[in-house]
Amino acid sequence: LHVLFNENKRMMHHKENLANEMLEGMGGKNIGQMSDFLSKELVRLQEEQRIHAFALLAERKRRTREAEESGKRQVEERRRLEEDEIWRQMCNCHQGTMETYLEDIIVRSVDRTADEQARQEIQTKAEKINDIAYELESKRGRYNQRTWSRSWCTRSCYRKWKKKRSEKT
Repeated sequence: LHVLFNENKRMMHHKENLANEMLEGMGGKNIGQMSDFLSKELVRLQEEQRIHAFALLAERKRRTREAEESGKRQVEERRRLEEDEIWRQMCNCHQGTMETYLEDIIVRSVDRTADEQARQEIQTKAEKINDIAYELESKRGRYNQRTWSRSWCTRSCYRKWKKKRSEKT
């Protein structure tokens, strides 16, 4: 019995060893698979972190570029507003110059017309005065040197005045 007991014990021990070996084999396989899985997960996580870092870097570059473009747009907008103001002032200047030029033309035209009217009126009045003086002298019958010189002076002064005015224009 003792032998049987020993053999039984040995068989159980052998079964236990086989079960342990099987469990260890299975555990080793599981540990290998788990180690492979964890290794692949680590690589995937590192790759994900690298991609995230690239995404952050790209986002930072995009924001920097947007800030630069915004600055350029502001500079262009300021420059456009300055050019618009220069254009407006230039147009106002040209408008003022044109108005001044037209005013000068109108004033000269009015002056010229007034001068011509004045000359005509002076000439008409001088002729009337001269005619009246001749008529009076002929009625009196005295046409003396004094009257003639007065009449001549009136005509002479008018001619000189007319000549000076025509030289000015």
